[in-house]
Amino acid sequence: LPVRERWDVPFTNFILITDRPTDFVWRANWKGRALPFELATAPVKTKTTAKPKRAKEPATPKTSSATSASARFAKNAPTVEIPEELNRAARRRPKRKWTQKRFANTLNFGLVALGLLCAGILLYLVYDYKSPSVRPPEQTVATPLPTEANPVAAPIETARIRWETLLRANQLFEESEVAVGLGQQLATEGDVRPLQIAEALSAASTIRNTPKPSSSSVPISPDLVQSADGQWTLEPILANELSGLDFVLLPQPLFALLENLPSEASNTIADRLIHDRFLPDDADIGLKSTRRSTKDSITRNGSDSIASAEAYRTLWQSLVDERRLESIQNLETVFSANPLEYYFAADDDGLLISPNQTNIVKRVQELYDQFILPRFSSFETTPEFRQALRDASREFESVIDAAKTIYPVFSTAKATPQSLQVQLDAIRAQWSATFIHDDLMQETIVNFNFEKLASSKRELARLQSQFTRQTMRELVDVSKTLETLGAAEDALAQIGPQTHWLLLDSASNFR
Repeated sequence: LPVRERWDVPFTNFILITDRPTDFVWRANWKGRALPFELATAPVKTKTTAKPKRAKEPATPKTSSATSASARFAKNAPTVEIPEELNRAARRRPKRKWTQKRFANTLNFGLVALGLLCAGILLYLVYDYKSPSVRPPEQTVATPLPTEANPVAAPIETARIRWETLLRANQLFEESEVAVGLGQQLATEGDVRPLQIAEALSAASTIRNTPKPSSSSVPISPDLVQSADGQWTLEPILANELSGLDFVLLPQPLFALLENLPSEASNTIADRLIHDRFLPDDADIGLKSTRRSTKDSITRNGSDSIASAEAYRTLWQSLVDERRLESIQNLETVFSANPLEYYFAADDDGLLISPNQTNIVKRVQELYDQFILPRFSSFETTPEFRQALRDASREFESVIDAAKTIYPVFSTAKATPQSLQVQLDAIRAQWSATFIHDDLMQETIVNFNFEKLASSKRELARLQSQFTRQTMRELVDVSKTLETLGAAEDALAQIGPQTHWLLLDSASNFR
């Protein structure tokens, strides 16, 4: 069909069961596929040559409704000729004709462009006439020298030449201050490596030339340390300048931990450090060797003594972590007891001050006696108060029994001085919160916890009798050293491209 009429003809290339044939002027179907309806077509005369006959398709049963609808449609359907595919030349846009309107628009556009060009030339001539370039008649313009074109190029090139001269002469360390100035000039061009090297050498020179330097380490940029073949190597220029000195390369996180080690342990690791490279495997061997020697240093105290001291520290730490000491310590605090007389009072070495005082029932009654008896005259002697005092004066078998019997004394006591009454109110509140409960099961649990505290103190006293104070001190020092070594091993495993490094003067720091 012509181009303008192609989309006016509804068509389909495959008739479905749900389609209505009357909706399409042109339609197609698979060869050999039975139509969902009977479509009778009338022969159409065409001018083209006859095509070879197709094999007869199997006839489909006819229905009266299909014959009437389809036959009428097929009889009146137009003949559709499918055009051949257009070539590239036929698809080109047809040439536009020179109409009067098109000619007028083109002429107007050209006139406007020509007018703008003439106006620009006229403005240029007027400007050039008003400001002419006057030059003296016999004046010659001298050609500038290459150095005058960029006055900054000469100092930068001079600094580069002087840097190379000091580098070839191996004088960067001796002339570190001059090298810093040259590095600052080169850094203005984006080359920061010389400045980093010069600043590190200047700091190292200050350490070596100062009798008692404030620091024996020189922080360096991570860019000056590179990883290769399982080791970390220092920048070659910096390594060459420090080759004859006692500086060693060390990761900053590892150095912070080594400072907390005893001198013997740190020297064992320092002996494996090199000035121009850091070997993680050698450092790990040094840490493991230090760990073994640290453990061996305490074996002279005897295995049984060490085991008892370790069990003592473990039990004490569990009491602290589980907050089991708070119940008795809160009572002792509210009674204003002497800290050295606490039930679990310990000295600076962590040992019990009163290991023989293990009766916790007696300790609870002592707190009551030490507060009430010296201040008896300060309380109103009511009949209820006197009866509570008589009941609380007997011996008790359990903590909860003593606490429930003593509580009426605090609840009926009335102190005359206001300050004493304030303390009495605080004691009554703490005593009630610790011991007095409406639930019998809860009171049983409280009694069990206090008995467990007494059992723990008896165990601590037993273990304390099996080792000396010196053994405990050495065990504490060894434990701290082992913890530091463990942290150092973790820091060693985390060394990466972002790790900060330093140059350590081993002669002044580890020896």
